[in-house]
Amino acid sequence: MWIYDIELGRSSSESIGLYEQDAWTHVSRFLDGKSLVMLGATSKWFNKIVVEDAIWRFACLRDLRVPKPYPA
Repeated sequence: MWIYDIELGRSSSESIGLYEQDAWTHVSRFLDGKSLVMLGATSKWFNKIVVEDAIWRFACLRDLRVPKPYPA
C-alpha cells in the first residue's frame, strides 16, 4: 500500500528508510572505531551512515576520554 506523508512530503517507504537510518545512527554511537569501519564496509547504505562526522566525533571523544572544556 502506497501512502503519502503530507508532513514530510514523501511516500511511506521513503519515510521508513528515514527512521531506519536514525535508528542505525543511534546504534552506531555504541560501537568502537574498528566496529564502525566493519559496519561501513558491509554496504553503501551503512557506509553513508558511518562516515558522518558526528558519529566519529562521539566515538573519539568517548574512547579517548577527552574531558569537557571548562568555561573560561
